[in-house]
Amino acid sequence: MAILSVYEEDQQNQQPSSSKKEIILAEKEAEAKKSEEEEKQHKENKPGYPEIDTQKAEPQPSKLSDLDSETRSAVEKTMFDQTQKQKGLPTSDEIKQGQLKKQFMAQNPNTKFPPGAQFM
Repeated sequence: MAILSVYEEDQQNQQPSSSKKEIILAEKEAEAKKSEEEEKQHKENKPGYPEIDTQKAEPQPSKLSDLDSETRSAVEKTMFDQTQKQKGLPTSDEIKQGQLKKQFMAQNPNTKFPPGAQFM
């Protein structure tokens, strides 16, 4: 009988009472309100600096010739691939993969490949 009462006592201690639940909810609400107030205060503590709407920001026009060679080649490749996709043609990676496939098949003429085999 004593073991059962200790068990019941443990169960009661684990479940928060309605007043404990109210305290927990009040603490959570206070934390949420505090974070909202901190965010508002953070915005207000920037005197002379208007809030920037990034949706309205327009990048400065730039030319490919302004870029370094590595960045320029990456941008040109991306532009080419986008154009190819719009036209329904293979991208530069797909073209390269097709060339490697042809080269491999030429070097291994006795090997049978199923139609549509993927090479990666």
